[in-house]
Order: sequence, then structure tokens, then C-alpha cells
Amino acid sequence: MTDTAALVKEFEAACKSIENAGEPVRTKISMRDLLELYALFKQSKVGDCNTARPRYPNFKGMSQWDAWKSKTGMTKEETMTGYCDLVKNIFITIESE
Repeated sequence: MTDTAALVKEFEAACKSIENAGEPVRTKISMRDLLELYALFKQSKVGDCNTARPRYPNFKGMSQWDAWKSKTGMTKEETMTGYCDLVKNIFITIESE
């Protein structure tokens, strides 16, 4: 298996671990980390932000767009690695509480 294939497999596993995390776990993830997860995921899957910024009063959409836009120019490998690292750190932090 190539390094890229291993990274894709690790990324998919990290995505599933967040998706399958129960409500008690998800409520412990900070808003900053949630936005970072969103941005890294979107940049990994779609690439550079390709939509118009949402408008008032869509604050959640505006925050998500800003987070994703901040990843412009990052490669798929960089963002998948960042996502995996962040998921690991989130679970380490939650388990130590």
C-alpha cells in the first residue's frame, strides 16, 4: 500500500470516528475544533472554496465558509494529515478529562 493510500484510509477512519462519536463526545469538542474539522474536511474533499460567502443572518454558514476559505492552497495530503492529527488530539483531550 502506498503512503497516499494509507493516508486516505487513515483519513476515512478519522472521519468515521467523528461521525460515529456519541452526543456526549461531540458536545465536548470546541467550536474552534469543529470549524477546523469542517475546513480540513471540505478542503480535502472539494479543494479550494468555490462558493460565495453566505450572508447575514447565516452566522454558522459564514463561520464555516471563513474556516474553509482559510485553507485555500493547501494540498489534499496536507489537509487529510491535519484532519487526522486533530481528531487524535480531540480524543486524547476528551479521554484525559
